[in-house]
Amino acid sequence: MNRAPLLVALGMILIGAVGFLFWRSSQKQTAATADKSCRTSMRTILSAIEMYRGENHRPPERLDQLIPRYLDKLPPCPVARKETYTTTYQVYGQKYTFFCRGHYHQRENHPLFNSVKGWD
Repeated sequence: MNRAPLLVALGMILIGAVGFLFWRSSQKQTAATADKSCRTSMRTILSAIEMYRGENHRPPERLDQLIPRYLDKLPPCPVARKETYTTTYQVYGQKYTFFCRGHYHQRENHPLFNSVKGWD
């Protein structure tokens, strides 16, 4: 019995499995990098919110109140390539929350920042 075709098939399956595992690993790394780059944009906004709060003793009611004194413009989500934070920003007295709106990261509508709980 000629085992060559069977060995070739098993080799192809093994190569496919290794390739799939490599692909999944790179996808997870890409998603983590995307989250990190979006958080960088959000940290820029957070710094501006805190500067606004320092001068006004409260967070802004809307993110556009940060322009032009604290930011030239609102930074975009680098993954979405557009500004995704304005519509999600909510203020409750001295507390606020906002997130990256959409399906651009590992989880929909994330990363999320809450001024009480921090990052989710």
